[in-house]
Amino acid sequence: MMGFPSFEAAIIACVTSAATTVHQSRTNPRSLVYVDANSTNIHGNPLRVPVKRMESNSGYIATAVFASSESPGVVLWRKPK
Repeated sequence: MMGFPSFEAAIIACVTSAATTVHQSRTNPRSLVYVDANSTNIHGNPLRVPVKRMESNSGYIATAVFASSESPGVVLWRKPK
């Protein structure tokens, strides 16, 4: 990855250990959206990392954004409190 090291670290952490929820994508049935509500921008929007599933244990990350969602996809996993 090229860019901001702290943002890259947040993306990797979100997908590997820091996600607070994982949603099914509303637009692509092969994609999941990892959300880290603890990593937010100045407006309080959480980090969202869409991951397209390629095989059983691999995926493709094309982007990551700080955004709120009025209607996220179905919650597949939620971090226990």
